[in-house]
Amino acid sequence: MNAERVKQGLNPLAWNNALASIAWNYSRDMASRAFFSHYSPEGAGFSDRYAAAGFTCSIEADGFVFMGGENLFRNGLYSSATYTEVRGVIQSMQYNWSSMESIATSTVTGWMESPGHRKNILEPHWQSEGIGVAVAPDYSVYITENFC
Repeated sequence: MNAERVKQGLNPLAWNNALASIAWNYSRDMASRAFFSHYSPEGAGFSDRYAAAGFTCSIEADGFVFMGGENLFRNGLYSSATYTEVRGVIQSMQYNWSSMESIATSTVTGWMESPGHRKNILEPHWQSEGIGVAVAPDYSVYITENFC
């Protein structure tokens, strides 16, 4: 993600442990409750999650106050699966597991292909970020990136 910023002449973002914790908690919530949205089932958005964690983001630039941002992505732990079946009963499954690097690369590629997510990544006023990753029982990988 920082490589994309540098390619555009922007500074890389510093790692922020507080944002990473907020991101990880939200990824874990989505994975455990099987939803994928910038809003929790109760309607809470990223600013609510920042406030609940006692985190404040306030960056003044170009006549605006930036209060933070969030990118989400749902990926997978495997790229394909094959199985053997006998009389309609699955006997075994074999997964083509994805590497951490391929998951990270495909996530950033997905974000960069989405206008809103790309805008967050390339926002020149952000100073730090945190990323949280959680895996669901169905092997979905929930990734949250928070900015300040």
